[in-house]
Amino acid sequence: MTLQLTMPSDELTKRESRFVTESLDISLSDDHSYRLDGASGTIGFARKQGNSFIALMGSTSDDAVPVGESLSFDTCVSMVVFAYRGERSIAGSL
Repeated sequence: MTLQLTMPSDELTKRESRFVTESLDISLSDDHSYRLDGASGTIGFARKQGNSFIALMGSTSDDAVPVGESLSFDTCVSMVVFAYRGERSIAGSL
């Protein structure tokens, strides 16, 4: 699965964009985790745990650190992207 950034119209630029990369490849890495690959390589993982998703930042699942948790997969992915870019995370993060 590949997510592509769409350029918002002027009226939409006032709202915070949830996707902040031009391209993000998402692939299943094991039964409970999705690997998030940016242009420079793996930036993190979204791990399903019970009813929620854990946002993990890191290039490998062994040394990835949690940066947030959400009931929404999209929000979890956004948390990883925000953490990778060093920006303030969105509500619901750890």
